[in-house]
Amino acid sequence: MTKEETREFLHILNINFPNAFKHLKTQKDIQGIEHMWITGFKNQTLEQMLQALTDYLSTGIDISTPSLGKLFGDMKKMIVNQIDLPQLNIDESWNKVLSLAKCDYNQSKQNFYTLPINVQKALGSPQALVDIAYSNPNRNDYLRNDFAKKLQNVLSEEVKKYQAGHTDMKSIAYDNGTIDGTIEGLPNWYANTKQTEPTQELLLEIEQMKKEMGL
Repeated sequence: MTKEETREFLHILNINFPNAFKHLKTQKDIQGIEHMWITGFKNQTLEQMLQALTDYLSTGIDISTPSLGKLFGDMKKMIVNQIDLPQLNIDESWNKVLSLAKCDYNQSKQNFYTLPINVQKALGSPQALVDIAYSNPNRNDYLRNDFAKKLQNVLSEEVKKYQAGHTDMKSIAYDNGTIDGTIEGLPNWYANTKQTEPTQELLLEIEQMKKEMGL
């Protein structure tokens, strides 16, 4: 929300929860609260916040009890609950891991960096792909379940960071990438780890950036 949208939302909150605002005596108090809410909900639109408030009021909350601090925390929870955070499909991710696991370390290392960042975090290192390649096929279910648990933990951390305002939807989508190993918003050469010389596409992009920077 913008500063004006935040003020509008706080005004609506004041109407619904007047007791929460009674302690605000000075302009400095008001500005402090505005800054906290502007910073905390900078990635949300006013429409999302109003929907979160509507959902919150429907829970039957006693309007005389919440403090501003509780309202802030509860709005964070409502926002996260209403947003479908980008996630990775466990089975598709695991099948991709299996297809890229090679006994040769250099090949596995090359393949490792074509995986989405969150899958890389779950695996830990390129060596994990080598270990999977060398493993007994009878252990696939165990390895798959271990990978699924680690990936779920990584994705849970993304949600926690989002709740705390330390990341946004775009960053989560970036870290999840796409199943084929490319990363949305970046040129194709980024995911091609075999590329050792700059392509014409890269050179043109560098020239454009230099122009925009006045270099």
